[in-house]
Amino acid sequence: MWWLALSLALANDAPDPLSQAGLEAVAAEVIPLVEKHAGRSFLSAPAVARAEGAAFAEVVAAENQLIYDRVFAASPEAVRRRLAQSSAAAAPFAVLGKYGIQTDTLYMSPEPLKAAAAQMKGDRLADVVKVIMAHELTHALQDQHTPFEGLLAEVRDQDHLHAASGSWEGFATWVEQQVAAELGLSDVFWAMTRVQGWGPDGLENPMAFDVWASYGQGRRFVEHHHAQGVDHLWTVLASPPSDTAMLFRPATWQPEVTAAPVDFSPALAGSQAKLTSKREWATLITTVGDQELRGEAILGHTEDELDELMAHLVHGQKLEGVLPDRAVQVRVMLFDDPAWPRRYLELLRAQGTADAERRQEAYAVPIQVSHEPYSLEGLVIDDATLRTTRTPVGGGRHIEERSAWVVRDRLVLVVTAERFRPGLRMGWAIQHVLDGLATIEVP
Repeated sequence: MWWLALSLALANDAPDPLSQAGLEAVAAEVIPLVEKHAGRSFLSAPAVARAEGAAFAEVVAAENQLIYDRVFAASPEAVRRRLAQSSAAAAPFAVLGKYGIQTDTLYMSPEPLKAAAAQMKGDRLADVVKVIMAHELTHALQDQHTPFEGLLAEVRDQDHLHAASGSWEGFATWVEQQVAAELGLSDVFWAMTRVQGWGPDGLENPMAFDVWASYGQGRRFVEHHHAQGVDHLWTVLASPPSDTAMLFRPATWQPEVTAAPVDFSPALAGSQAKLTSKREWATLITTVGDQELRGEAILGHTEDELDELMAHLVHGQKLEGVLPDRAVQVRVMLFDDPAWPRRYLELLRAQGTADAERRQEAYAVPIQVSHEPYSLEGLVIDDATLRTTRTPVGGGRHIEERSAWVVRDRLVLVVTAERFRPGLRMGWAIQHVLDGLATIEVP
């Protein structure tokens, strides 16, 4: 095999692991191990390159555009392009390694890799490069057998993307772990996961929940399916989970995309414009799935209560809208009995209080939280509460978040305005959504 010959030729005079020759030498050593543990062979040798500067940022931006065109489909194209470019700007300084699905190239970032290696004792740069490359080579291998662009084209919303990417990142992390163990580099593997906020026993930094869900819980998902055979695992990778409930409960995976019991999109659409003047919002409408609800429960220490609540949740959806100076979220949750919307509001109150206490301790600033009855004249509802959170940012200024919690029969509507005061517009947004919900047949 060409990579074995190259590896032996370079063994006596190992180059700088971040030089082009060094990266190719590492790839030659790691590729056969990735193939061994992934259970598939490369159809062709992937290209390897240093990830630097504007050229790499453009690669990331182009790939992000693929994702935003799916998830932010309701936003103007110019907004999606701006989001893709802004989210890619920091890539050369923050990404250790990345496989580019449009360029079929594995990129390794010198400065972030050096910074990661510097956190370990001794000269571990070459070891860090090997472990990270194992992860990215796994992505390259999967792309050759189950192309990512085709899989992304099937993504319906953000929760679906989180579920699918959890299987992809989980697969790369699982193979990375096996390769690291075979190379005697398990300490490097776990050092890298701790940078992400998790370790052998699970999540270590609650603020890193979403990263852990993708890489850590994703690894558990892959481990579950690998135990049923390599061919079964590749079947799962070809039809990744379509909602995060499957990611957190691997045994429930099914190849078919699960259909939602109801679609609240018509009622949610346009609600951001009711909260503030109509501008070019970046908006998405997505399922409120397991990952999001579990992340909120982790921060609020309400995991046990959440498990009980989710047994009664029929469906949840939300609209998110973002402008440079403000953000909104409009969430609709449907339960199977009118008793559970109020229980969900109790959960929200506990989560919000715990989150405010955590931020107050972390930033050493007094965060003000208040709850008060919210009057909505002319609307047929059972209950409404307004929650206001004020976080000082210096100079007598505050960042404010206002959330109106509205209950009607089996439905909860939560409208949140961040970094601005909606005033009467809060009621207009609630009216807009409730009018839309009245036209939707719920199960």
